[in-house]
Amino acid sequence: MRRLTILLLSLTLLLALPGCSAREQSIYEQDYDYLWYLLENEYPHYYVAERLRDRDLDEIKAQYAALLPEVETTQEFYELIIAPCLSDIGYVGHLGVLYYDEYQLRLYSAENHSQPYHTFLLDTLTAPAVREFYEQMKVTAGTGDVSGAETDTANLEFDYYPEQKAAYVKVRMMLSDEEPDGELLRAFFMDIEEQGYEHCIIDIRENPGGSDWYWKQNLVRPNITEDTYSTFYALFSGEYSHEYVDLLFDTYPLEELPVETMPELSEDDLSIATGCARFDIGVSAQEGAEPLFTGKFWLLVGPRVYSASEMFAVFAKYTGFATLVGERTGGDGIGMSPLVRALPNTGICLKYTAMLGLNPDGTANSEVGTTPDYECHPAITLLKCLDLIEEGA
Repeated sequence: MRRLTILLLSLTLLLALPGCSAREQSIYEQDYDYLWYLLENEYPHYYVAERLRDRDLDEIKAQYAALLPEVETTQEFYELIIAPCLSDIGYVGHLGVLYYDEYQLRLYSAENHSQPYHTFLLDTLTAPAVREFYEQMKVTAGTGDVSGAETDTANLEFDYYPEQKAAYVKVRMMLSDEEPDGELLRAFFMDIEEQGYEHCIIDIRENPGGSDWYWKQNLVRPNITEDTYSTFYALFSGEYSHEYVDLLFDTYPLEELPVETMPELSEDDLSIATGCARFDIGVSAQEGAEPLFTGKFWLLVGPRVYSASEMFAVFAKYTGFATLVGERTGGDGIGMSPLVRALPNTGICLKYTAMLGLNPDGTANSEVGTTPDYECHPAITLLKCLDLIEEGA
């Protein structure tokens, strides 16, 4: 099991002081060591990142450690070391710096929502060093909007193919609010049902994610008559991640992971895991409600499908809600909202998905995504779907 042997790390929340270069150097070395402690001990996508980047992460670690003597301020530490280091590892499992606008959104959620996984992060987001760092970042980032994403009617695009009795809707983003998209989609589903359309094509090829709530509430729930779900497993690493995951899912020792049903499970991924979670991805039906559309659903997918839109693709494929057409997706949709960790001295925050979601065969969803039922070249995805409809697939 890969583990980093670390020296004693000072967890005192120190602020960088002008004119104290020797002390600042020690602070930055401590925070850089702590960053890699997190990556090597609590980041379950460590080996996934190595495989996707085709590079030993130890090389990246050494590369930026060599630049530490050049660092004299927290801003330089952020710009020369932390941001490019995480960027070189790649956005695998949502790994990256927590930028100012996202910090504001996370802080707003932690202070104004009652969900345990929001409030769990409150101490991290309000630590003195963290507040100090993001106050400084605000100077260049602007104030941001902390109220949540706004809806936009341009988020949806509709089209109709009467020859194939197929209607089409493109969803560009899984927004966090229902209106006006909720009203538009309900009217769309009712309209195509009344007009006798037999197929509905939902296009999420350019959808990078957003809120799981959006697709559950607006795309699935209006069109099902019974609770619909599929069961998945995920790996996690470290006690802190365990506490976070345990707020939302049932967790188990690794011995209870059904590895015999997962022929493609990576031994490397398993070697750094300290536990697993079992959970359902699904949607509950509206009691007593009739489906707005009773025809067949098709889902157009591609490599930009990620996070919340990936979770929709996973749900659609493994529950049979829709038939997937297109290219393999971008992944990282089997899990929960990314965890936030703070470097103790500088207050710089990073985020990463605390769970390594597993596809049914054991492959890492953040690595291989979801394979569509019918694969095709991206230039002909919609045409392929219409052809399949004509062929009675």
